[in-house]
Amino acid sequence: MAFEIGERVTSTWTGPGVVIGPFERDEDNIPVQRVRFDNDGDIRLRPIHKLQPYFEDALKKVKLTDVQKLQRTDPEALKQSVTYGPCIHISCQPSVAARESIRTGIDPRYIKETSELSHGAKYDILFTKPVPAELMSRLSTQIKIADVDIENNRICSLNLALWLISEGVVPILPESRSDGSEG
Repeated sequence: MAFEIGERVTSTWTGPGVVIGPFERDEDNIPVQRVRFDNDGDIRLRPIHKLQPYFEDALKKVKLTDVQKLQRTDPEALKQSVTYGPCIHISCQPSVAARESIRTGIDPRYIKETSELSHGAKYDILFTKPVPAELMSRLSTQIKIADVDIENNRICSLNLALWLISEGVVPILPESRSDGSEG
C-alpha cells in the first residue's frame, strides 16, 4: 500500500514525517517512498512496510507519577496528608548525594549522607500527628511506597516526598533531626 504525497506517516525507527515522493522500487525491488522526517528534517527513502499511517491520538500518552494518578482519583487523601504535619528525612550514600540533588532539585544540605554500605536515596516521611490507618491505606494503595510503618506514622516514598515539597513542606536538615535516625 503506497501513501499519498503529503500524508503523515510514522516509522518506529525515525518517528513521524511527511511523504514527499511517489511509490518507487529500490535496487533490491523493495517498494519505497521518500519521507521528510520531523526529528531531523532529513529526507529518506524508506521501505513502505516500515511505515504506518500517523494519527495524532496514537501519540504515547504522558506517563503520570503515582502522585499525579492519586491527584486524579483521590485528591482528598493528598490534601489530608499535609494536615498531619509531615517531616521529610532524605538520606543516601555520599557517592549518590550530588546526583540525587540534581535529579530531584533538592538542596544538597537537606540530604543526609550515610555510609557507602547503606542504601541508595531514601525518602522518609514522618508525620508529627497520628495518621488514621484508613488514610495510610488510601495513600499506599495508589503510591509506590517502599515501606510503611503505621505504628510510627512513617512512609518511605520518593513521589510523595517530592509532592509534599512542591506543596511547601521543607525537608528537615540532617543536623536538626531529633529522632537520631540514620536515614
